Amino acid sequence: MRTSPSLVLTALISAIGLAGCGGASTTPPVGDQGCAGCHGDPTRAGTALAQAAPPMDAHGLTARTEVTVGAHQAHLAQGVACATCHVVPAEGDRTHIDGPHAMVTFSGNVVGANDTVVATWNRDQPTCANYCHDPAMGGAVRTPLWTRTTPLTCGACHWDQQSQATTTGLHDYHVETLPPATRLDCGACHGVGYSTAGVGGVALATHADGSLQVLPVVGWQDPTCSGPRTCYASCHAVKTCRYWP
Repeated sequence: MRTSPSLVLTALISAIGLAGCGGASTTPPVGDQGCAGCHGDPTRAGTALAQAAPPMDAHGLTARTEVTVGAHQAHLAQGVACATCHVVPAEGDRTHIDGPHAMVTFSGNVVGANDTVVATWNRDQPTCANYCHDPAMGGAVRTPLWTRTTPLTCGACHWDQQSQATTTGLHDYHVETLPPATRLDCGACHGVGYSTAGVGGVALATHADGSLQVLPVVGWQDPTCSGPRTCYASCHAVKTCRYWP
């Protein structure tokens, strides 16, 4: 009697251990590699989902120039969750193995507040467009190449606050124009993890959430002041309402 190919595939997937796709355990149980049994690296540090992200892909490929590998690790390093770009299968759900490749379904921050940004993915190119690379934010790279092998700079996604030519508001004044003894680093106003060199640490969780991260000391849009772009900062010699052009 001929065995159904689908039954063989299901048995194979069960044997290598896909029974933890929706879990978040740091170390899969012995003999069960979870989602990383088909793609990713089960020995990688982190949660089961972090371990499941390429490289490697489901065909054993590891080059970033492969669409199935691409910038997965770069996005994870910047705090982008798997569910932002994919529907994460529920624990034990193996139906997603039927398709020719993973489906991209944008959600959360990449579509902006209240789905105000149309996020698109073009696998043939392969490029994407979403809130993170929204033209309205002044980024130089509007449709980034998924298989790009060189890192993007801060100015690729939004106005580059490190350049006087592209800075906004009074960023350049606070970071560069003030005397060296009184110049501010990004973290002074935006919190731990923000610096002129980039974003890291705890700031990764909120950096791209669609909300401006400003410390209370800045008094951003304080009720005392009038106007949408004002500060009421205690760091000024005289605490008054100041307009941020």
